Order: sequence, then C-alpha cells, then structure tokens
Amino acid sequence: MKVAILGAGVSGLACAFELEKAGIKPVIFEKRGHIGEAVNFTCLCSRILLRVHEDMLKYLEKKYDLDIKSLSPLNEAIMISPNKKTVAKGNLGYIFKRGVEEYSIENQLASKIKASVTYNSDVEIKEIKKEFDQVVVATAMPTIARELKVWTDAFVSQARIATVVGDFKINSATIWFNEKYSGKAFCYLVPNNSKEATLTLIIDQCSSADLDYYWHNLLLHEDIPYTIIQHYDTEYYCGFVNPLKIKNVSFVGNAAGLTDSFIGVGTFNAIESGILAGQAIAKGLDYKDLVKPISDDIIKLHEFRKAFNTFENKDFDKAVGFIGIPGIKQFIYNNPLFKIRNGVILAKIYNHLKKKS
Repeated sequence: MKVAILGAGVSGLACAFELEKAGIKPVIFEKRGHIGEAVNFTCLCSRILLRVHEDMLKYLEKKYDLDIKSLSPLNEAIMISPNKKTVAKGNLGYIFKRGVEEYSIENQLASKIKASVTYNSDVEIKEIKKEFDQVVVATAMPTIARELKVWTDAFVSQARIATVVGDFKINSATIWFNEKYSGKAFCYLVPNNSKEATLTLIIDQCSSADLDYYWHNLLLHEDIPYTIIQHYDTEYYCGFVNPLKIKNVSFVGNAAGLTDSFIGVGTFNAIESGILAGQAIAKGLDYKDLVKPISDDIIKLHEFRKAFNTFENKDFDKAVGFIGIPGIKQFIYNNPLFKIRNGVILAKIYNHLKKKS
C-alpha cells in the first residue's frame, strides 16, 4: 500500500509510527527544511481540558504502545485577570517541548520511525492523491481543507511567541486574561527551565500589523521583568473539518480542526488522531468513526469559546474569582473526574441567553 503523509509534525509522525507497526512504510513530505515547529517553545496539556480521564502519557503508552516524555509535570497554574488572581495546585497536566530541539515531542516521535522525510517539499493535493492509495493531511494548517471546501473557521488569532530569560519556577505556568492586550484570548508564561521560559501572546481579531501594539500593552500592564532574547510571530487557526475523510484523503491534527478553539490545546488530539488514521488505513477501519469522540469533544469545547467571545474584563474577573473560591477550586483541580466539558450545558445556556439579549 502506498501512503503519503503531508507534514512531519506531531500528527504526521504519530501516523507514521502506527503505520510502521502494521508493516506499512509511508512517504513523508515536509514543507519546511526540518522536523518540528519553526521556533522552539513550551506548551501545556491541561488535565481538565483533555477528553480522557486517565493520565495522558499512561493512556498513550497503554492504548497505543507510544512512550512520550514530558518536559515536566504541571503542578501549579496562576490565573490573572485585571482585578483577580487564582492559584491552583495539584496534578494539573504536563509541560511539553515543541520545536527542533532533541527533547521536543516531534523529535521523540521521529526517533521511533524508520521512514525518511522529504524536506522542502510543497506538494499539490490534486496530484498526490492520484499517486498514492492513501493520503494523510497533517500540515497543521487549513490550506488543503479550504481548497477542498471542507473547512469552517472557528477561531483565528495572531500570536507572538517569545523566549525570555530570568528566574522561573519549574512546573508552574501563568495565564493572563485582559482585553487591553489579548482581546478574547490570553497570554501565558511556561518555563523551559529555571532560567528560560516561553512567553506567548494570543490575540483574536487582530492584524499582524497591530501585534506590536498589543505586545507593548502586555509588557506595560503586567510589568513583565524578563529579558526577551527572541520572538516569532505566527497565525493560529482553529476550525471544523467535515467530512474528516474524502475518498483517499484523511485529515489529522489541526489540519482536521482538532485543536480546541477555547484555549487552543491540540497536542494530545494531534497525536491520537494521527495514530487513529494509521489504524484506519492499516486495518481498513472507518476513520471518521474512530475519531468521532475527539471531534465531538471539539464541538463541546467550542461552546466555551463562544462564551469567551462575549466576555469583557469584568467577566474575566468573575470567572477567575469564581474558580478561586475555596471548595470550587478543589472540586475543579483536585477531582480527577472533573473535565471542563462537564459544564457544556451551562455554557450553552449562557450562550443562548446572550444571543436572546
């Protein structure tokens, strides 16, 4: 069987991993000249945002025989709105490295496969799907889904990802919500180690030309005392893809719209959807059925994004204040069964009332 994977990111490499377990050697095409993101950064996988109830790393190892290491566990989350602050502690998730460094998720996955990658290869979907029995789109971008008219935007934002140096508490992340610099989105700081961290600003309804303005507002309002040594600007797209497979073309990861539009967590879904696409190809299964629990979950989390799109700073204060109430905070962060999606009915009611008003 001839299988092409477009993209040597997390979802594409996970797909190759699963295919090779079944004796299928895919051909991997990568637009960049290397594996991994264009810039090194750290990202979060929050336990309460993930669909599965068990530890995500144990889940991947037990269910898919995939051993992935985190940079560190996430044991503290500091949430700050203009007038409120909440600190949550416990088993909150994991911090992962992304990019070209040896310890990144991309390179961990790459070390587990034998297939070679054809770099600097910008292939056309119309041609490649004729040459191969199966094509897996793992580009992390909506370009091909838009070309095939199966993509709908859910959330589009500009982002600045900066590397900063200073003194940092490992296993702790800080998240800011403030309309003055992040609109209906957010900013977060995640340590790489005790002396270096990733500072990321995500701002919706913003042009790339205006990103400097909002970045300046962030540094001004939060008095961030760190030295910025480099930054990288990009666009993020969250959306819906329907259907997730068209004839011999399957979509995985963010190319399939499997990054949630609420907070933008997508690494776990990217890995799992890549594996499921590989299983569907190798075993002749229905990929759409396999990935349905993930896509259904994305739809649920979008209700929270719709609610956030109506928030003003007073609402961010209420939300941060509410989750900081003793008892509420413990129920959310120390309850292994609690998931954000448990509150989707409340989010739907809120959105309905907002729409009527």
